[in-house]
Amino acid sequence: MKDVYGTNLFPFIKPNGMKTKIPHKLLVEAAKEFAVPQIQIVRPKLVVCLGIPTFNAVRQFCLGPISKLDLRSAIDSPFDFEGIRVWCQAHTGQFIWRNGGGRDRVKKDWLKMKAYLDGYRGS
Repeated sequence: MKDVYGTNLFPFIKPNGMKTKIPHKLLVEAAKEFAVPQIQIVRPKLVVCLGIPTFNAVRQFCLGPISKLDLRSAIDSPFDFEGIRVWCQAHTGQFIWRNGGGRDRVKKDWLKMKAYLDGYRGS
C-alpha cells in the first residue's frame, strides 16, 4: 500500500537477547536519533506507536520530561507533534488480546483512531 510507511523505533539488535525489555533510556535515544527525524522527513498525518514503551519514549522526546502512561491512558491520550498526531495502540504481537484488554476493546481503540482520520480527511 503506497500510503503506509513503517519503521521500528529501535533499529538495533536488542541488548541481552530477544526476550529482554529495551531500557527506556535507549528507547528515548532511538526516538531522538532515528524515529522522530524520520517522522519529520516523511510528515505523515498519523504516527501509530505500537506498545506503551514505544509511545512513552516518543512522547518523552517530543514533549519533554513527562510521567509515563499506562497502556489504557496512552491509547486515550494521543498528542500532536509538529502538526502530526501521535497515537498509541496495543502492540500487535502475540499478546495483543491480553495487553489490549480483549478483542472488542482493541477493535474499539482502532476504530476510534480511524474516526479521527476520517474527520481529518473531511476537514
